[in-house]
Amino acid sequence: MKKAFTLLIGCLVCGLVVAQPVVKGHAWKQQSAGGAKPSAVAGESVNKAARTAAGSGTLHIFLEFKQAQNIVPYRIWIDGKPYRVTNDMKPGGSVIWQTEGSENDTLVAPTKNQIVLVTAVAPITRLILPALDGVSANATNEKIVVEYYWKARRYAYTIPQIKMLPTVRLQ
Repeated sequence: MKKAFTLLIGCLVCGLVVAQPVVKGHAWKQQSAGGAKPSAVAGESVNKAARTAAGSGTLHIFLEFKQAQNIVPYRIWIDGKPYRVTNDMKPGGSVIWQTEGSENDTLVAPTKNQIVLVTAVAPITRLILPALDGVSANATNEKIVVEYYWKARRYAYTIPQIKMLPTVRLQ
């Protein structure tokens, strides 16, 4: 009887532990250096460029996930603040960033996994769907947390470090 009870508890625990589909996350930030300011024409309002969610630069977030799985990122946390996202599947097994000249940076190494680019679109001012436990507290000091759906359940993946790309000079 004791063995049967132990076996039952072991099966329940193993059944509750589900491996998440996200294998690895990559975050790259490319700073931008200001160029010449547009001259103002009398009587016209000058449109100011909106700042991205990542500050004065562009944030590239890639998630690698297992083949035959389908995840849908719906929110990211940058510096403890939530942002709406758009998702773009990247074909092929790697992501290579081409810079001016002949230098290339490999942002995602060749892999058999699927790759999705997650881009911050706009800050969320009012959370309709509450954050998962510990997500907002974990998304501080150079950490990014991506919340996503997989098999109708919500999960979160923390990217511990943002790597830097060379600065882009604006015209």
